[in-house]
Amino acid sequence: MSTLRFLVLVTVAVLLPLLPKVQFYWFNFLFHYLHLPFSWLDTFLHEISHGLVAVLTGGEIIKIHLRLNGGGECHYAGGWQILVNFAGYAGASLWGAALYVGASSTATVSNRLAIGVLLLVLISAWSKLVALFALLGLSGVVGYSVALAVGIALYLLAVSFVVRSSHPLATSILVFILLSGVLWVGDAESWLVLGAISLMIFVPLWFVQNRYIQLFVQFIGLYVLVNSTRSALALLSIARSGDDTRMANITALPESFWVSVWALLSVVLLLLLLRRSLRTAAS
Repeated sequence: MSTLRFLVLVTVAVLLPLLPKVQFYWFNFLFHYLHLPFSWLDTFLHEISHGLVAVLTGGEIIKIHLRLNGGGECHYAGGWQILVNFAGYAGASLWGAALYVGASSTATVSNRLAIGVLLLVLISAWSKLVALFALLGLSGVVGYSVALAVGIALYLLAVSFVVRSSHPLATSILVFILLSGVLWVGDAESWLVLGAISLMIFVPLWFVQNRYIQLFVQFIGLYVLVNSTRSALALLSIARSGDDTRMANITALPESFWVSVWALLSVVLLLLLLRRSLRTAAS
């Protein structure tokens, strides 16, 4: 039953973005707005993945802009460009798989995922923390040392609070989304999108013990994973520059190679999740 449920959820995730194209009375209008929140989440996870890898490789996030039509950009400076550009589609796929696993697993796995998300919170806010102490007159080695000590203390405090809460993964993801807004979002349109994303993730995860809500969160994860593949493949038919073009310029490998790598990563993750569901059904 677990395997059948997985296959049904994957099928729905594949079909949902196609439904707005159905030209039948008001179905086109209805499915367009039904699909949008999922598209917003996918875009946010794509853009924040660019930003996180930029921070991890020595750069910083400057601004994130999310559009109501499902588009978005992450403006960053520095970082290792080959990894930063690769991270968008790859990161969204990994986020999708993590959401599915988080909704399907034991409290121990959920706690570990929550702690990992909080670590991403600290990493993403690191440059802002260092800049804050520089404004207070603490720069250089002293500033970095103080920022590191404060960052570790805040991380441990957050871990203690989140793990003790009834819903650690829901709480940690909400903190991550809202902090992203505070640090890098300055326009009303992006905040509206972030608000919708927060509700779509936080509320279901809070009640994920309910079987049907668990199915919904699993579907969200699979949708992000599948849509990341679809978006990457769509690059092949788009004339304008995208992540594939930037990767081709950096590596001299063709755009189609990088699109294939992103698609293959998503397929491998789907197969691993399928194997997981087969093991669950057999146990």
